[in-house]
Order: sequence, then structure tokens, then C-alpha cells
Amino acid sequence: MQHAVAKILTKHHHNVRRAWGVESALAALAEAPCEVLISDIGLPDGTGWHLVERAGRALCPYAIAISGFNSSADVADSEASGFQRHLSKPFAAGELIAALEVAAAALSQPAKQIR
Repeated sequence: MQHAVAKILTKHHHNVRRAWGVESALAALAEAPCEVLISDIGLPDGTGWHLVERAGRALCPYAIAISGFNSSADVADSEASGFQRHLSKPFAAGELIAALEVAAAALSQPAKQIR
């Protein structure tokens, strides 16, 4: 899934950095924060929820979850941990690009609240 997402993003001229788990993502974010973090919920060494909670908005001001965990409780957990969007697998490339357009608009707004 990571390769497919990276390919979509690169095709649409986004800069992509990849990590393979919570710890590698946190290390990469510590070196260079990102504007938008896209993470699966199920990671080899934890969860995307844990990643976003630990990273906080200073390291990733906008976060998009992609997951096969799609119950209303899962979506609520994504929101509670700091994700602004939760895309359900499988999703179309257009859904991801649309989510990034929403992120770009939200990031251009004053820092009150991103929704």
C-alpha cells in the first residue's frame, strides 16, 4: 500500500518521504517536520494513532489516516488521536488527492482549528 500511495503522490507532484513504522517516522519527523502526514493505522511497531499522538501538530500539522479499520469507533479513535481525515481502504486515487486539497486549504487558514 505504501508504494501505491507514494506513486499517486509523486504523480501529482507532492514530495514524499517514507517510513516503515512509528519509530522510523518519528525519527524522520524530528529531522524534518512535514505539512501532511499520511499513515496507515496498523504499523509494524505500533499504530498510526500512537504515531500522530506522539508527533503532535508541531511535527505534522495535518494528518490523514488510511486504514482497513473502518468502524465508527475506529474513525472516532483516528479523530481523537489527531487525524483530521480517515480514508477507508480501498480508496481511489482521487479520494487521496481530494483529501490533500482539503489539507492544503486547512493549512492556509489561521491556526485556530483544522477541520
